[in-house]
Amino acid sequence: MFGKKRPEFSESISGENHPNFGNIGMLSPRYGEKHTIETKKKISNSLIGNKRGVDETLYEFEHLEYGKVISTKYEMKKKYNLEGKCISLLCRGERNTHKGWKMICCVSGTDSQLKQKRSKALPLGESMTSEAHPIAFGVGG
Repeated sequence: MFGKKRPEFSESISGENHPNFGNIGMLSPRYGEKHTIETKKKISNSLIGNKRGVDETLYEFEHLEYGKVISTKYEMKKKYNLEGKCISLLCRGERNTHKGWKMICCVSGTDSQLKQKRSKALPLGESMTSEAHPIAFGVGG
């Protein structure tokens, strides 16, 4: 509220100038206080249906051994013991494969509208040849 109407006041009490800056643990004004059962219920009810951090976007993945699979990143991580960071890089197009898995396309969700860098990826099972990419093999230039 003060930030829009009185920005100079807002700046004067921000950061280290705030009266409670650095008051943690025993120095905190709420130290030792507990929420009432009623307050806990209100907080719990306000969080129902709030899926913070859960990405339910469906992707189509392919593996030579397992075939094609439509799944979320989290399900892939748990079911096939994959690294979450690598799956995310795979889905963003910043990585071509991870432990034999390749992301084919985004089936549904917020990422389906995003432009993905799939043009550089090789089809599963194919390797780079000197004819297709002479610079990568030091041929021709």
